Amino acid sequence: MEQNQTLDSCLLSVVVFTYNLEKYAKRCLDSILNQQVNFPLKVMIFDGFSTDDTISILEEYKKKYPDLIELHLAKQYETFLETNLRAYERLKTKYFTLLDGDDYWTDDTKLQKQIDFLEANPDFTICGHQTRFEYENNPEKIDYVFNGTKDTFDFNDLLNNVPSFMHTSSTVFRNVIFINGVPKKFYEALSSEVLSKIYSGDSIRNYIHCEKGKMKYFNECMSVYCIHEKATWSSIIREENDLSYLFLMLEVNNYFFGKYRSFFYRTILQNIDIIINLYGKPLSKLAENYLGEIKQKLPLIFFVNLTIHPLSTFKKILKSLKLLPHIYFNG
Repeated sequence: MEQNQTLDSCLLSVVVFTYNLEKYAKRCLDSILNQQVNFPLKVMIFDGFSTDDTISILEEYKKKYPDLIELHLAKQYETFLETNLRAYERLKTKYFTLLDGDDYWTDDTKLQKQIDFLEANPDFTICGHQTRFEYENNPEKIDYVFNGTKDTFDFNDLLNNVPSFMHTSSTVFRNVIFINGVPKKFYEALSSEVLSKIYSGDSIRNYIHCEKGKMKYFNECMSVYCIHEKATWSSIIREENDLSYLFLMLEVNNYFFGKYRSFFYRTILQNIDIIINLYGKPLSKLAENYLGEIKQKLPLIFFVNLTIHPLSTFKKILKSLKLLPHIYFNG
C-alpha cells in the first residue's frame, strides 16, 4: 500500500456521525464500546450541529472515555458532506469504519473478525457483512440489506452491476484513499446539492476503494440499519432513488476521468426507460435537479456510444430523443 502520510499509531478509526440523534446515540456508542478487540482503535465522533440533547450525550461519553473518544463538534449547521469531509481529513489509521449515530452493531466480535481478515488478505480493501433493517414503526418486519450470491467481489463486478451492496454500518475499509488526502472532487461536490448527496453516500466510497482492491462479504448479520420513516417508500422517493442511481453512474465515470466509460454508459443506456417514464410527470425538487444534471451529461452517452449497442437500446435512445428533444441539441 503506497502512502504519502504517516499512519496513526491506532490500527482502526471508528467514525460516528450524529445530528439530532438524542434518542439513538447511546445505543450506537454502547455497541462500539462493547467490541472485543486485540488492537488499538479510536472513536471519532462528528456532530453536524445538533440542536437537541445529542451533544450533551456525546460530551458525557467523551468525559467517561477521554483516551478512546475524540469529539469533533461543528461550529454551525453543515451539510452531511461537510461533516464527512471533516472526518475524511482526519483519517490517518490503516483501517476505518463508519457508523451513523442511529445505527448500531449487534456482534461484539465483528471488528475483530473484519480486521483479522483484512490483515491476512492485503489485496482486499473492503470487508463487510449482512445488515438487518429495523423499522421503527413496524418492529416485527424483518428485511436484510445484502441480496447478492457471492462473497468476494472485484471492481469488475461493480462495473457489471453484480449485486454487491453492503450497508455503511457493515463495512471496514483499508485506508488507501484518504490517507493521501481527500480527493479534490469531494470538495468540488460542495457546490451542488445533487453532487453533495452522491459524494456523501456509501456507493461512491465503495467504488473508489474497490478500484484499489477486492471486497469481502461475511454472511453474518452483525449490524442494524434503523429506518425512522414509514417502511414503504413513496413514489416520489423511488423516483429520486432511480435518478440518483443514474447520476451516480455518470459521476463515478467522471471521478475516474472516463477510464471505465463504456461500463457506466452501458448501465445508463440499459436504464434509459427511467428517464423516458418520468417525462412530463410532476417531480420533487430533488428529482428535478437529478434529471437536470443527467440531461446535461447525456449527449456524451448518446453520441459516443450509439454504434456499440444493440438495436433495442438504439430504439430506446431514439424514443427518449423524441420525448426530450432538448437533449439532442444541448451540446
